[in-house]
Amino acid sequence: MAGYSNKETEEGVGLLSGGDRKNDTLVFVVPHKIGKVRYDILKSASEKNKICTTKTFSSHVTHVVTECSSKAQLFRLMKWTEGSPLYRSARYLKLSWLTDSIKNKSPVEIVNCHLLSDDELESKCQELHAAKEESKLVSKYECQRSTPLHHQNENLTDALSAVEEEAEILDRKEDYSRALAFCKAACSLKCLTKPVSSIQDIKGLPNIGDHSRDIIKEILENGFSREVERIKNDHSLQKKKMFMSIYGVGPSTARKWVDVLQLATIEDVINCPSINPRKEARLAYGIAFHEDLKQQVGRTTAMRIRDIVHNELKTLDGEVTVEVTGGFRRGKQFGHDVDLLISHPVEGRETGLLQKLIHRLNSKGLILHGVMEESTFSEEMLSKSSKLTPKGQLDHFEKWIGIMKFPKNLETTPQDSVRDRKETIKDEFKEEGKKRIKLDHSLTVTDHNHIGSGLQEQINKSFQKSSTSYSPSPASLPSSSDLSELVKLAQSEREWRASRVDLIIAPASQYAYALVGWTGSKMFNRSLRLYAQRELDMKLTSHGLFDMKQRKPIQASSEQEVFEILKLQYRDPEERNC
Repeated sequence: MAGYSNKETEEGVGLLSGGDRKNDTLVFVVPHKIGKVRYDILKSASEKNKICTTKTFSSHVTHVVTECSSKAQLFRLMKWTEGSPLYRSARYLKLSWLTDSIKNKSPVEIVNCHLLSDDELESKCQELHAAKEESKLVSKYECQRSTPLHHQNENLTDALSAVEEEAEILDRKEDYSRALAFCKAACSLKCLTKPVSSIQDIKGLPNIGDHSRDIIKEILENGFSREVERIKNDHSLQKKKMFMSIYGVGPSTARKWVDVLQLATIEDVINCPSINPRKEARLAYGIAFHEDLKQQVGRTTAMRIRDIVHNELKTLDGEVTVEVTGGFRRGKQFGHDVDLLISHPVEGRETGLLQKLIHRLNSKGLILHGVMEESTFSEEMLSKSSKLTPKGQLDHFEKWIGIMKFPKNLETTPQDSVRDRKETIKDEFKEEGKKRIKLDHSLTVTDHNHIGSGLQEQINKSFQKSSTSYSPSPASLPSSSDLSELVKLAQSEREWRASRVDLIIAPASQYAYALVGWTGSKMFNRSLRLYAQRELDMKLTSHGLFDMKQRKPIQASSEQEVFEILKLQYRDPEERNC
């Protein structure tokens, strides 16, 4: 491109064709106040649309785009000297010019709304007005907002989450309310469409208490929070956090290990004579297989685990459905466990499925350890008043909670063995000729007849060897030596990896509510329950909805209907990440 050296064109992520001045556009995107994720998206989109950008400012730059409120603020932030010949030729614009150009697939004409104000006071007034207007739009309840997985204020919410986590680890009587306060403050920031650049931007936002406000203010002014830095550098707290990542370890156990037993590593735990997990198998497996279980499970692997389970269930009943819930359903690419919600369109036909499923999985060497929980649900529970506890509100579904074994190369199993559910649903809507089959309780059926050839062959191949099959009893360990045996197994060469899996059985009549509950997030569900109770005098659980005035349960056939009954705008799972 005319006028640019090789070095400069290498810095640009895209080049416009032609050599006239109109097309010789070089854009410098000021990264400050944008956020890394958004910045990368803008650079990528510019590249695709052949809009040339550069990482460094030079005399060749024709357009400077920024989220700063005025030219004066930009020059002060970048430590540029206004009036210097170096900065005279460029146009200083709002980020909206670049986004408009990306939409247009070429640089658009500059109009007044794109121009960066020279008057900082006027710009600040406009900014404050816009912030106040957005604050008014942030509803009181989290369930009334759209909260995406990735947002504009991750630096602030990460800080609040660190303080929340400290309160959860300390777990004193007053710490539940402290943790909740920080979490609610973070939720209010997550739904904002713009990054917070001034403390005035959060004026009027719900649930921003004094403590949270002080942390936000310090980060905005200094770039960090002293309290958050203290937490990060608190070695005792970090050890407790590490121990709490072990399957079966809660705050009290972690505190005992660090404060009383003076333990610092997993090796210390394994060698500590005071720790005897003989009576609790879950803890023994959690300690032994910590290295496996601390690795996050990828979305592709989660979907393939779903297909393995579904394939086994199909041999028992072809109409059974399996849905991946939790963070994966909300759009996350990684998670620490896989939650599978299992149901049947005919009420009652789900009874007995779980035990048969576990037997089949165990016979194929896929079960490492697990505990079966029988359903404790009764109709009276729908109307019985219950308070939210620090641990949340437990449901009463039949479920299996445990650890399964899958080939280490499950992530790279041939693609013909699996179909991503999300893509499947999209494809089903693409062509008019393809029908989306719905059961009477709004379960989506996908064609899994082709599943099992490549994937099942891979499973069989990995577990044919007796040396890799290990299916101990899910009951208590018979002797204290078993921990050492489990550690020996975990450290041996093996073709499988241990992964956390929860299997939940929901009857057809409760499925819609179960899907909402098991999708989460925890704060979204908490907000839903509070909203139903305070605004509608209804009791909401993962089992159903009960009208306290009319003294009767309310049936729902889909998630959409649940929201409709609650008089709420429907939120896709990807919008429930509060």
